[in-house]
Amino acid sequence: MSDFLSQLQWRYAIKAFDTTKKISASDLNKIFEAIRMAPSSYGLQPYYVKVVEDQTVRQKLYEAGYKQNQFLTASQIFVFITTGDVGSRIDGYERTASVGLDPKVLEGLKAHSKSMRDSLLSKSPEHLRTWASEQAHIALGFALAACAELAVDSCPMGGFSGPDFDKILQLPQGDHSTVVLTIGYRDPAVALRGKVRFEVSELIQRIS
Repeated sequence: MSDFLSQLQWRYAIKAFDTTKKISASDLNKIFEAIRMAPSSYGLQPYYVKVVEDQTVRQKLYEAGYKQNQFLTASQIFVFITTGDVGSRIDGYERTASVGLDPKVLEGLKAHSKSMRDSLLSKSPEHLRTWASEQAHIALGFALAACAELAVDSCPMGGFSGPDFDKILQLPQGDHSTVVLTIGYRDPAVALRGKVRFEVSELIQRIS
């Protein structure tokens, strides 16, 4: 844990990356796995991630992202996208979870799937979008932690035009660009100031 905490001290939201350095395939796969293993409500993972490297696409994202430098200098751009098709997500969950299950356990899984449908599909599209966004942000947090562990620099970004991103990435109707993570290695010229954080005593309230 102490090593992990020291890496959290090391990490910053980097605004400019070294364009001569790229993330290795091995480290990328570890970040992908951290996203895959992130917890989510019902285990449904109502999101997916588009990883952008193409220069033409990143230039368009740069324009729709208020011309922030990270879009042009990052090694990769991760766009976390929430899906509006919750029913298909439940189908996929049931299909994946049912492989090799004992018939009696399978009955319980089907009951669980029905419970998810009854709970989620009765919600409004706006409610589901908010719910899915919350889950995507959990996955973002796991990606950030994985980057810190790997000494890969990162910057979470919410400053962009979602509708424009949706068009650029040609998303299906109902899917939405929710949050962005840019990753790479910090430009050596970037000056980093000391971290500003509230004290634990100001953040944590214990009820004993």
